[in-house]
Amino acid sequence: MRGIFSDARAKLDAAPDAEGQRDILRALGEAALAEHVEWALMHRERPLENARF
Repeated sequence: MRGIFSDARAKLDAAPDAEGQRDILRALGEAALAEHVEWALMHRERPLENARF
């Protein structure tokens, strides 16, 4: 994710207008959500260690 955020920052700085920046931020948000879903699914398949339920 660090590389994705770094690339997004560079593209935001180079974006010619607010619409271009919105497109970049939308793509960044989608990438972050996809990463979160992968993490959640990976941890859903196995119980958390030291969980108190």
